[in-house]
Amino acid sequence: DDLTQIINRDYADGDAYARRGWLYYAWKDYVRAMDDFDKALLIDPNGTQAKLGRQAVLDALAAAEKAAAEAARKRR
Repeated sequence: DDLTQIINRDYADGDAYARRGWLYYAWKDYVRAMDDFDKALLIDPNGTQAKLGRQAVLDALAAAEKAAAEAARKRR
């Protein structure tokens, strides 16, 4: 995709990593999303979109864990 091409040309483009991270997040590919948000923050530790993205991934994972625990409780 276009963002991957930008990243391949310029590994120091933290915004491209953050934007791609949001795409992965939208696709519920939380591992890749977190990886890209982390890379963006290594480049720019103050990157707002990367910080928001990391938190969104953590929130989504926590919600999924809570839902799984609730489903398991109901099966008992």
